[in-house]
Amino acid sequence: MSESIVSIKIESLTRSFKNSLAESLRNETFGPTRKTTDFDLQPVASNLSMLSNTLISSNSTALSTHRGGPCSASLICEGEAEMMDVEASTQFVKSFSEMNVEQLSQEDYFMSDYLQSLDEWVLSNDGSSKESKEMARGRILEFLADEDEDVLELSYLPLYTIPPLFGLTKMIRLFINNTRISFLHKEDFRGLSHLEDLTLAGNSLLELGDDVFGYLESLEILELHCNQISKIPPFAFRGLDKLLELNLRNNKISSFDGVFMPFQKSLEKLFVRGNYFTDAKWVVQFPNLRYLYLGDNFIASIDNVSWSLLPCLEHLDIARNKLTSLKNVFFPAWSSMYKINLAGNSIGDLSEHTFSRMSSLFSLFLQDNRLGQMAKLIDWSKLRELVTINLSGNGIFSTEGFDFSLCKNLSHIILTKNALVLLECRLPERGNVSVHLGGNPVDFDSLPRSADSKYPVFTFDSEENRGYYECRLDQV
Repeated sequence: MSESIVSIKIESLTRSFKNSLAESLRNETFGPTRKTTDFDLQPVASNLSMLSNTLISSNSTALSTHRGGPCSASLICEGEAEMMDVEASTQFVKSFSEMNVEQLSQEDYFMSDYLQSLDEWVLSNDGSSKESKEMARGRILEFLADEDEDVLELSYLPLYTIPPLFGLTKMIRLFINNTRISFLHKEDFRGLSHLEDLTLAGNSLLELGDDVFGYLESLEILELHCNQISKIPPFAFRGLDKLLELNLRNNKISSFDGVFMPFQKSLEKLFVRGNYFTDAKWVVQFPNLRYLYLGDNFIASIDNVSWSLLPCLEHLDIARNKLTSLKNVFFPAWSSMYKINLAGNSIGDLSEHTFSRMSSLFSLFLQDNRLGQMAKLIDWSKLRELVTINLSGNGIFSTEGFDFSLCKNLSHIILTKNALVLLECRLPERGNVSVHLGGNPVDFDSLPRSADSKYPVFTFDSEENRGYYECRLDQV
């Protein structure tokens, strides 16, 4: 077989090629049930080379040297030129030769029907440019040519509709991001029963239809972020029994009321940041959630949330909402909780019991709230695994009563942008502790010193370079 690489437009793999292949496999040489070999496929590969050379000579060719390889012929055509070698083409052919003629004929009929639908979509008038559709078709045909490929990328094409996909039954992951698609139809995903990951981010989706994902019985990840979805109909998610991750961030959704969620028991990650939710009590319908992102909404209270019904939670983000108090919030004894982010609210009140049962917590972010001296109510002795605490921008003018030494693993104490003149808190006497004090009128003489040279590292705002510098106690 020739080793030269032929650069052709993937249109050479359309119906004419496949019908020719089917006819070859039906001839007397192969027989009705005989399995073909690589030797049998040599003429088919040669015919493909001849076909590509014919296409090249009839469409204005340009020869160029293939970087790091033998000479290749490049077909210059409008839009996107696709690359494919004869070896890959032969493998595509071979995948159809592993069955008898009757089976091949049925498969060929199905593929012929699919390619005809694809051609009709290219010629249809839906607002998309012909060039963008040709690019999409090229990517699809290239996907079909590579038997090992299971990911299709159709992003960043100015398409208004989704091309036919029912012939791509081997596909596992599909990306259609940053297009102009505004509506989805159930038939868009027909035949994709093996699809596990679907991303439709950054489009112009306004709404979802009932049963729109009904064919996607194997789907585990659905990403619809950065669209303009405002309402979800009752049965939009019907059929998604195996869903593990749902990303709806940066849309215009205010409620899930009346929406059937067949993935209640399976869902592990939920992203709804940047929407219009005003409460969070609905989250308890997902008992196996591990990651919950509610940031940048309009949630004013989480008092009515039964957090104990979410025993698997590891990451909780309610940053930049409308929270004003945590006094009646008692987070449960989560054994797996790793990070809580409550930054950017208006929290001015909490209870000493709010975080008292969170012995496994690794990071606690409370910056840019209004805690003031209420922060001293946090029972640091209960946060045994805490490594990072951020109390920046809370109007704290005194750290008296803050006993950070009770946190045996604490390494980062962030107290920037407060009103601290004195540092009266107790600090861990370890050399691997960083205390961030930028933006405070701190009296350097107030900084604690350790007789045995086990001191933390203090970080201050430098007016000279507007950055940060490290200042150890022996340098003050």
